[in-house]
Amino acid sequence: MLPLSYAEAKSRHPDLVGQVLAKLAQSKRDVDPAEVSWYQVDCHDDPDELLDEGAIADVLMTGKMPCRIGVCGKIAGHFGCFCHLKMVDYDKVH
Repeated sequence: MLPLSYAEAKSRHPDLVGQVLAKLAQSKRDVDPAEVSWYQVDCHDDPDELLDEGAIADVLMTGKMPCRIGVCGKIAGHFGCFCHLKMVDYDKVH
């Protein structure tokens, strides 16, 4: 996960940042976004591991595989993570 500043996280994923802050606020009152540790999330199957059946079908049929792109935030032992699902070219996953 790539560390981000709050400004970078908000400019890349404003809707997801709001969801992360709402999730963190459930556990910790008065969450200051500037005190949250922000990270870029890029989740997909590891290219060095075997793909599951769904990923194999996606690659064979479309040449793309599912990838979750989003943002997560951590503060005081609490964690929130939200992503959008998109399809990425298989050769760009490596």
